Amino acid sequence: MSAGPGPRCLAGGVKNTLRALKDLPARRFGQPEDIAHAIELSMTNPYMTGHTLTVDGGLVAT
Repeated sequence: MSAGPGPRCLAGGVKNTLRALKDLPARRFGQPEDIAHAIELSMTNPYMTGHTLTVDGGLVAT
């Protein structure tokens, strides 16, 4: 599991936080539920093996 940015991992205050949100295609930070859904997917799909699932709101795709 490769989790993307969340509001607690940013330094630099409100200005940097708002800039980071503009750069995310999802236009919001990930929440614990987003990570939980990805973990559930990887645990319930027996055909998915040997893969790093990136959950980052589209940041890597930009």
